[in-house]
Amino acid sequence: MNNSHDNNSSLASAVKPTDDGILLFVKLTPGAKRSQIIGLMDDRLKIAVREKAVEGAANEALQKLLAETLGLAKGNVTLVHGKQSRAKTVLISGLNAARRQRVFDQLQELCR
Repeated sequence: MNNSHDNNSSLASAVKPTDDGILLFVKLTPGAKRSQIIGLMDDRLKIAVREKAVEGAANEALQKLLAETLGLAKGNVTLVHGKQSRAKTVLISGLNAARRQRVFDQLQELCR
């Protein structure tokens, strides 16, 4: 679950801080055997979800997985770009500086 596909990639390329949160650049694989954060791939956070890309099910699963994994309310995780694409941009909002750093640290640990 936590191995990076490209050890030369930096999490900083997949995560951009904002005023009240973080933007995540994600490569989503729907219809996987299990939902998980896989690691970094091509400067994106590679994430797999079990749900298929039908009627927004994979997008909902992505938001739920991120919220649960990072200990956030689902309402703090918003898909802002890529609803019909595997390349997505997700906003994690409502984070102060300390919480933003903790989320970044959690993601870094997950990508090892």
